[in-house]
Amino acid sequence: IGLVSYGVVHLLLAWLIGSLALGESEGSATKNGALEQVKEQPWGTALLWIMAFGFAALTIWQLIEAIAGHRGSEGKERVFKQVTSIVKAGIYALFAFGAWKVGTQGSGGKDGTEPFVAKVMGLPAGQWIVALLGLAVAIWAGSMIRSGITKKFREHLSAEANHSDLSDAYVRIGTLGYIGKGPAI
Repeated sequence: IGLVSYGVVHLLLAWLIGSLALGESEGSATKNGALEQVKEQPWGTALLWIMAFGFAALTIWQLIEAIAGHRGSEGKERVFKQVTSIVKAGIYALFAFGAWKVGTQGSGGKDGTEPFVAKVMGLPAGQWIVALLGLAVAIWAGSMIRSGITKKFREHLSAEANHSDLSDAYVRIGTLGYIGKGPAI
């Protein structure tokens, strides 16, 4: 449920960005803007509650991975994977909170991000904090694109997926997915 919800949010974001770029709609091409689109649909509030549950489940999964997972790796590699799981847990938690918030009352502001960013910008060195967070997101997005181009994601495919009649299809789809995920991030 969580991964499907995550995919739905990204597809809605792509649709919103395309619509805004073509001047076909007004709105916010953000996570909360996508969630607002879900809310406007029949059964939208119920879907948002399901999505919030799914994102919460993903958060718990990544926290478990951070604490007890990645046992196939050692040393710095395991620590890196554990930190990555913590970051993913934080992202999924933000999605869970966003789905819950939009489902219960709406996003609050235009896209729900202005108050948070305004608060951070008001902090001493707030501009630096926002810049560093932006740089971290850009690096993450770049690493996704790089994984797609270099096909590094193949390390995560099962042996069957790497050595079956469909392995070329897996790799092509994975390449497109990772390269596409970078700009989405």
